[in-house]
Amino acid sequence: MKLQLFIYQIILLINYFYFVKGDPQLTIINNCPYSIWPAYQVGAGQSLPNNGGSGELKKGNVFSFKVPSKTSALRIWARTGCNKDAKGCATGECIGKGIQCAGIGGEPPLSLAEFTFGTPSGDFYDVSLVDGFNLPISIEPKGGKGPKCKTIKGCDLRKLASQLPGKMVKKDRNGNVIAILSPCEAFNDNALCCRGQWNNPNSCHLVYKNYDIYLKENRECSQQYLYAYDDEKATFVCNPGGNVNYNIKFCP
Repeated sequence: MKLQLFIYQIILLINYFYFVKGDPQLTIINNCPYSIWPAYQVGAGQSLPNNGGSGELKKGNVFSFKVPSKTSALRIWARTGCNKDAKGCATGECIGKGIQCAGIGGEPPLSLAEFTFGTPSGDFYDVSLVDGFNLPISIEPKGGKGPKCKTIKGCDLRKLASQLPGKMVKKDRNGNVIAILSPCEAFNDNALCCRGQWNNPNSCHLVYKNYDIYLKENRECSQQYLYAYDDEKATFVCNPGGNVNYNIKFCP
């Protein structure tokens, strides 16, 4: 009887370690030819990594951290052109904050890596350009499985600057293109923002299907979330249960 109980306890212990998902590790890689200042935001009531921001990450450097396995609505972005205290940034600044954004989101336009971990269906992740674009981002899952558990390759919307309306293009004082505003941010139009009567998948898709000036040359960004409801092709998921870590590379 004691032997049976011991075996049963061993089986429970094995099952615990096999099925309980550990905290995922996120590794931020700066492949840009200049420094960035990583920043983070999560859903309400959750543990905020590094109180919302990290210090200067110089070109070629790497920064890793773990988040609780049930973290949802995690957003990661990079601030660029900042002072040492992460103020006065050219893009992505947390207005009124410094290195640690303390839950404040970045000022658009900015590219976002988004994650929700530990759902019954697995980890969900995407690269969102709904709030505009400031840097190319790739997300590479490490150790995951499944047909939608894939690397999201980086793409650079700045290449389209010459084809876009001037209101969508943000330049620095030297005239260099540093970011692209979303159509919604640039024009504050209900249709382009998928608001009001356009606040449903069918209407929103139709608006952007006809908005050729933004999308016709944008095949290289086919894995990115470009506008609200653009989730059919742009949301990826890795297997539930097992431990999956993720590399987030800026300027891949």
